[in-house]
Amino acid sequence: MRKFFCINDVLDREHSGWLNGLTEDEIKTPLCYKTKVSLNNKNPNGEIIRVEEGIHKEKILTLPYKYKDKKTNISYLSTELPASKISLKLFRNKKILFVENVGKFNVEVDKKIVKGKYNLLIPERPILKILNPEYFSEKIGGSRFVETWFRMISEKGKQEDIFLHYGSYSKGCVTVLNNRSFSVWNKIYLTLMSCRLNNKYLAALLIT
Repeated sequence: MRKFFCINDVLDREHSGWLNGLTEDEIKTPLCYKTKVSLNNKNPNGEIIRVEEGIHKEKILTLPYKYKDKKTNISYLSTELPASKISLKLFRNKKILFVENVGKFNVEVDKKIVKGKYNLLIPERPILKILNPEYFSEKIGGSRFVETWFRMISEKGKQEDIFLHYGSYSKGCVTVLNNRSFSVWNKIYLTLMSCRLNNKYLAALLIT
């Protein structure tokens, strides 16, 4: 019987919520924190896993060990699978995002984003673009996870470049704004990554 695990121990600044696996052709494939996988085998180079959800579903990858020496191999895998279900609601006119059991957050919303139901995809890859360095400083409300954006898929199923992310105003997106007293994005990120609707989506978002 296949046993399931998830990617864990990648919340430090070195990983910022991501772990690269390698395909058989040694192509790097990023997996986000809490990605569900199954373990096929182990060898001196790492653990051979099958991805069980998200855009990389069914890919076979080799994950590095977190630590290894002649006697010990420590894994990045955990049996604590994401299982929570929450709802998110965005009030366009008030520019407020409500995350169930977490709180209310100030946002900017592009005018082109229409009201309706959306689902948040399991993140595909870190968004490696030039960002304001202050976004990464948790001392002033930033987050080490600012390169993780959540793609929003409308109920109609059309995939567009619409994301929920942290920062300042961003064209075509819902942007969670800074609060210098605490890291709002840390709270939202950690909550969403522990949730699942199914093997494709994290949670639902209703825009009113």
